[in-house]
Amino acid sequence: MEKKLYFCSVPNWVAQDRNLSLKAKGLYLLIQSCMEDPEFNYYRFKQAVQEYCEEGDKAFDSTWKELKNAGYLKQRRISHGSGVGFHYAYKLLTAPDGSTAEEILQNKNVYSK
Repeated sequence: MEKKLYFCSVPNWVAQDRNLSLKAKGLYLLIQSCMEDPEFNYYRFKQAVQEYCEEGDKAFDSTWKELKNAGYLKQRRISHGSGVGFHYAYKLLTAPDGSTAEEILQNKNVYSK
């Protein structure tokens, strides 16, 4: 059986953003490819994405934080209900969003997945 080939592209806005490091642009592409892969396991999303990288925790976390601080990666904490446990929902934006964390928590429609 032949395996399907999937492709993803990076928006020009991201690729040409002079405020993003090359590492952050690469991580953006990796995150996007994982989000578009119908076979990707979304449980523990950040850790699952990191499994595709050779960088250690510190380098990966600093690049992940760079994408969040630049406004391309949005993260929201979601309670499992009954006050026990939580998980995160992520959204990758095609243009930077300058919203603060407080504004993001108030606008729960920002997240599609």
